[in-house]
Parts: sequence; C-alpha cells; structure tokens
Amino acid sequence: MVDLNLKPGAVAFVNGAAVVLTPEGQLKVSAGAQVLTSEDLLSSAAEADSPTKKIYFVLQSMLLDPEHHDVYRKELGELLCDRSEATELPPVLRSLAVMQNLVEHGEIQSAMEVCRRLIEVDKAIVEAYPASR
Repeated sequence: MVDLNLKPGAVAFVNGAAVVLTPEGQLKVSAGAQVLTSEDLLSSAAEADSPTKKIYFVLQSMLLDPEHHDVYRKELGELLCDRSEATELPPVLRSLAVMQNLVEHGEIQSAMEVCRRLIEVDKAIVEAYPASR
C-alpha cells in the first residue's frame, strides 16, 4: 500500500485515473476509472459459495490481477459454460452472454455489475424455492 497525503483540492493520478480530495473529505475519481469498494469485493475464494459468485470472484481477479488475465479468462469461460448448461432461464442465459461480451471488450467492471445482479436473482430463486421443504 502507498500512503497518499492529499490536501483538499489536491489531485493524484492512480493508474491513469485522477483522484481528488474534496474539502469535505470525499474522494472523487475520474469517470471511467475502475473502482471497487470493500462492499464490492469477495475477500477470498471461500466466499464464492455459488456458481455465480465463483464467476464474480474470477471477474474480480481479472480486474485486480491483470498480469494473470489469460489464466482467469480461461477459468471464466469454463464457469460461464458450466453455469449456462445448468439453467434454461432466458434472463440468466442472457446475463451470462452479456458478461462474456463485456469481458471480450475489456469491460470487466461492467461484467461484475451484471454478475452482482445475477447473484441477487440466484438468491431470490433460492429463497422462493428452497431445496428442502
């Protein structure tokens, strides 16, 4: 980690994205910058306890560890294929296809947003139709 001692109004560039500390103490980041907050992160692979969360963890890894992008891309392809074979629900299949397309165009964070929505869908389905009644 690097400590940034910013004064209000000061600008720093992090991986090409401008970061500004406002007088109110907020960080403003240039539009289009890839930003993840702690609420967006799965802290470990163990937290990826569903097929869709496993996809999310790989997307997160692609974003945070671009050096190994090709390894993650292969794993992502396998997970997307497995997930699509396990469902017939058109919205889920469309979401998986959209994620694949976004990744192909380098829009990992957008793919993560779609995946977060799909995680919510999965959760709603499990709540509505629990495995054991």
